[in-house]
Amino acid sequence: MPIEAYIYNHSNDGVTAAILFHQDSVRQLATPCAGPDQNLPPRTLSDYIAEADVATSKPESFFRPVDILWRHPTIVVPSRFATGRRMRITYSGNVRSGGGIAFEGYCVVEPGWFTTLLPLAQTQIEIEFLAGHGHDLIIVVG
Repeated sequence: MPIEAYIYNHSNDGVTAAILFHQDSVRQLATPCAGPDQNLPPRTLSDYIAEADVATSKPESFFRPVDILWRHPTIVVPSRFATGRRMRITYSGNVRSGGGIAFEGYCVVEPGWFTTLLPLAQTQIEIEFLAGHGHDLIIVVG
């Protein structure tokens, strides 16, 4: 099942394109993204979400190594595959008075793709997420 994501002008700096996942999409990623993060001790994305939902301070970000396979039917990037990327799930707002914090995720794309993708910032795309051993695969499908 495809998951909603967006092309994102990361840090609004005009030179760094990323794939952005809003909170509802991050929740959908919790099932396919079952591997541990790069923190010590490691935790799963489900663990991060559970922690964020009751947090009284900003939790440590969740990091997972990923590759990206670009198979979008109309947005053509210079190469279809980017390796060695890192998906980060992190807080996106202040801690709520009753506990819990808003969060989102992003993954910076291959630098050679920036000039193609940055003009499309805020464009909705769809991804599929495949778990791997040690790192995962984000497939942009639509």
